[in-house]
Amino acid sequence: MSFFTKFCVLVLLISVSSGCVATTKVKTVAGPQGKPVAYSSQKAPSVFEVYDRVYQPPKVNTDIPSIMDGAVPSGHTVRVRMGSQFSRIYELCNASRVCKEVRPVSNQKANYGEEPDKADDTIIADVELRPETNNLFGARIPESHLGRSILLMEPDVELSLLTAGGLQEPNAFWTASAKSYVTEIATQYFQELGHSVTLYKDGANGLTAQTGRDLINLHEAVGKSIFQYQYPGIFQLPTMQNDKFDWQSGRTTQALQNAYGADLGLFVYLRDSYSSGSRVAAQVLMAALFGAHIPGGQQVGFVSLVDLKTGDIVWYNRLFSGSGDLRTFGAAVNSTNSLLVDIPL
Repeated sequence: MSFFTKFCVLVLLISVSSGCVATTKVKTVAGPQGKPVAYSSQKAPSVFEVYDRVYQPPKVNTDIPSIMDGAVPSGHTVRVRMGSQFSRIYELCNASRVCKEVRPVSNQKANYGEEPDKADDTIIADVELRPETNNLFGARIPESHLGRSILLMEPDVELSLLTAGGLQEPNAFWTASAKSYVTEIATQYFQELGHSVTLYKDGANGLTAQTGRDLINLHEAVGKSIFQYQYPGIFQLPTMQNDKFDWQSGRTTQALQNAYGADLGLFVYLRDSYSSGSRVAAQVLMAALFGAHIPGGQQVGFVSLVDLKTGDIVWYNRLFSGSGDLRTFGAAVNSTNSLLVDIPL
C-alpha cells in the first residue's frame, strides 16, 4: 500500500470519527495562543464569487474549428493560454509546436457543482500561464505595495492514475497542468481582491533553492500533523481541544520575507488520483459479484497561510473528497475555491 493510500485511509478514519463525511472541509482561523486572527474585518469573497464578477464569456465564433476531449488528432496536443480575468484561449498544436486556435465543445453538460459550466471544463490541456503571472516568479514586492503582500509558494501537487491493483502511477502531464491552474487561479484571485502577489522561484533573490524546498517539505509534514491531530476525533491531541490552534513552520520563514518582501506565505499541498479503466472494471465486478466496494480516486489537500515574520500558521484549511478533478480549468476552480474558502484576507 502506497503512502498516499495510507494517508487517504487515515483521513477517512478521521472524517468518520469526527462525525464528518469524506467531503467535509474544515477550517480553523487562529493564532499561536488559540485566539482568532483576522487580517480583515470580513471574510474574503470566494473564488467563485470573484470569478463570476470579473469573467466575461467570449462570444461563440463558429468560424474557429471545434475540438472535443477524446477526439484530439494523433500527434497533436491541446494547449490553453491563460489571460487576465480568468480568460483562456485553446489551441491545437502539432509535433512542431505550430498551433491554431480551436473552440472546445462537449456532447454533454459538464457538471462540477457551482463552478463555471463551460465546454472547456472537459478538455485536459497543456497550460500556459499568462505573461503577467510568469513575470511574478522571483519578483520582490515593493514596500509601497497595495493590500496584503502574499508569497505563493510552488504548489506541492501530484496527480496519479489509480491502477486495478490500487497502485498510484504519477502522471507528469496531469501534475504540470494542475500546478499551473492552481498557480494562475490563486494569483488572479488574490490580485482581484487588491493584494500584491509574488511567486516563489528556486534561487531567486539570494535565497538558496534548498531553503525554499525544505520549507515546502516542512509544510507537508506540519500540514499532515494538523490534519491528523487538530480536529475532534480519535486522533485529536488533548492539547488541541477547545479549538486551540498552535502550529508553526519555524522562523526560517523570515528568509522568505527578506527575499520576497512579503508578509504572508501561502503553502498548498494537493494529491489527486483517478481510476483507470481497469480499476473501474474491478469496482463494477466486485460490486456485482460480492457486493464489495473498492474505492476509486480521491482528492486530499490542505493549505496554510503563514506569517513569514514569525513562522506562525495563522490559517489552515483541509480538503478531502472522493470526487473532484484538477486536470481541467473548471474543476481546478472548484478545488481552489474549496481550499481558499473563508480565507481571512
